[in-house]
Amino acid sequence: MSDKTVSLEEARRQQRTEHANDGPRMSQGRVAQSVEARARTDGMFYASSLQGTKPKPRDWIVHNLIPDKAVTLFSGNGGIGKSTVMFQLAAAVASGRKWLGRDVMLRRAAYLSAEDDRDELHRRLDVINMRHDAQHGDYEDQLILWDKTGSATPFLFRDNEGWQESPFFCLLANAVVDLGIGLLVIDSMYNFFGGNELSRTDATAFMDCLQKLALEAECAIVVLWHPSASGLESGTGTSGSTAFRNRARQMLYMTGLKDEEAEEDPDGRLLRVVKSNYGPSGYDVRLRYEDGYVVAEEERQGGLLDQISEDAKTTFRREAFLHCLDVALHQGRPPSDAKNSPRYAPKMFAGMPEGRGVSRRNFEKTMEELFSHQEIIVGSLVGPDRHPIKAIVRREK
Repeated sequence: MSDKTVSLEEARRQQRTEHANDGPRMSQGRVAQSVEARARTDGMFYASSLQGTKPKPRDWIVHNLIPDKAVTLFSGNGGIGKSTVMFQLAAAVASGRKWLGRDVMLRRAAYLSAEDDRDELHRRLDVINMRHDAQHGDYEDQLILWDKTGSATPFLFRDNEGWQESPFFCLLANAVVDLGIGLLVIDSMYNFFGGNELSRTDATAFMDCLQKLALEAECAIVVLWHPSASGLESGTGTSGSTAFRNRARQMLYMTGLKDEEAEEDPDGRLLRVVKSNYGPSGYDVRLRYEDGYVVAEEERQGGLLDQISEDAKTTFRREAFLHCLDVALHQGRPPSDAKNSPRYAPKMFAGMPEGRGVSRRNFEKTMEELFSHQEIIVGSLVGPDRHPIKAIVRREK
């Protein structure tokens, strides 16, 4: 052994001697006690303290899909229906109804929207209520809607000391705690994320501030986001830094059907469990988007849809069609029954807010029914150039 080699025991003896000669410093025992006390207040505990106890069961807002006290990322391309299905989740949790045929935990729910304004949220809630024969007053104070369209601000801002919580995030966090919100849906991430989505540091800071809120408020948080081109191609629905996915406890991806399936069933959807830290992953739930509402296939085969009369659905589509017709004529956009026309009524109405989410296919069926019942006809109107033009109009009684 070299003269310069010092044994572990000798090194420890020298360290104790140095600490003893430091004068006013506390004794080694008191230092250890101080460190332990501070660490215990910061989450440290001994595994032996778990002796004789049983862990609490894991809570789910929706079993194996939406974990409680955790952040879930919900991805989907624009127009696929992710806002619709998450708004349905908030309404289901607030009322205790099933969501996609699954039981939910009854909680106060909040939907923070920077994508859809108050009027659009109102329209979507009307569709949900029609499906469940419910009224707005039934939710009492259990469903909170927060319209931030045009005024969304980032949750975090950066100063010389790093990322800091913004005044709006502090307001949101206080509201979640003080109002006892058990489910918070954020639509969507990029309206409230102020960093560089490719930066691991920025993504980590954003996800960590949400996870901290989820734990402290005992609240499930679902964040909607849009996949990148590579995320769409890979079928994972991811975007930006891998820290988004790594920090989330659960990740869901909603997508349309592919190739021949899409041609045969353009309203079909898949809800894919891409990641789950607490349950199974890598499987799909088959969904369908119809008339502004998303249902699971198992509901269609013996659940919610069986409880909705065909008369009610027919009435809903008829009223939506006629309302769109009145609005279009008032706007000077006379609709046509010709499929090759840019003013083809079913296509035009399906893209209007007044269409209330009714699909083009269902508007086509409704148009034929209205023609058959002679409630509408093809009439002659004066066009913008003062020449007569053929258009769908209500039949005068």
